Amino acid sequence: MKNIYLIFLLLLVSCTSGKLTYICGDRPCVDKKEINEYFSKNMVIEIEIDDNYKDKTVDLVKLNTNANIEIDNDKSSINENKIFEKINKIKEEKKIAKLKVKEDRRLAKIQKKKTKKDLKK
Repeated sequence: MKNIYLIFLLLLVSCTSGKLTYICGDRPCVDKKEINEYFSKNMVIEIEIDDNYKDKTVDLVKLNTNANIEIDNDKSSINENKIFEKINKIKEEKKIAKLKVKEDRRLAKIQKKKTKKDLKK
């Protein structure tokens, strides 16, 4: 029974989001009654998320490319342009490789046809 309470407590805690502030017009709302009243009049409610709330998602692309990118002198920020340049360079190399493979296949087909014609003669 204690395990069920513990699991329920963990689910309840894990489902909470960051600090949200509801905006009524040009100022923060005081309580839920004011939020409901403002929404019933205007049919719009604004929500402001606390800036101090840390997003726990991780961008794997940035993590994987960090090892290959030079960091600025202060080592606090990564030059985004270098990341995009390297990504574009890799994409271009892949396109060139695909074109080479297609060209090789086309040449092989042509060579095969020529050999068949030569054999028929």
